[in-house]
Amino acid sequence: MKKLLFTLILIPTMFHLHAQDEDAKKQKKHYALHDIQRNSLYVEYQGFYLSAFYERSIPVGDKTGIIAGGGIQQGVAWTSETNMVGKIAVMLGGKKHFFEGGIMLAIPAKEMNILAPMAGYRYQSRSGFLLRVDVTLFTSTSSTSDGPNAKDGIEFHPVPGISLGYSF
Repeated sequence: MKKLLFTLILIPTMFHLHAQDEDAKKQKKHYALHDIQRNSLYVEYQGFYLSAFYERSIPVGDKTGIIAGGGIQQGVAWTSETNMVGKIAVMLGGKKHFFEGGIMLAIPAKEMNILAPMAGYRYQSRSGFLLRVDVTLFTSTSSTSDGPNAKDGIEFHPVPGISLGYSF
């Protein structure tokens, strides 16, 4: 009787232990875009502008997402214009390192273009530290001369920027 009772207790215990081992192997942490902080506040300096932004990350897949945000942009060189700025971008990446590319919309834009494409790199740590490095393509219209043969043209200005902020 003791052997039968011991066998009946031992067999389910062995299966239970085996199931525990299998679950432990499968619980290997897989980081995805769903695991990062989704709200970000940051300050950005681009050669011509100083900006403050709020952004919200919306995961679409494990490694892709959409960024939607807005802020205010103050001109510090060659202009003193203040604009409200909206931003929509695509974010691609893994745990902490991301590529982002998108477009910024400035309202009202008198001295700068309304739509400005941008591409950059984003580092977002689990503790909330945010570092962004990007290049934004600004355009402006200008005249090549002041005489009667003046030609209007569009000038392209790729402007690098750096951002520091906090994600929560």
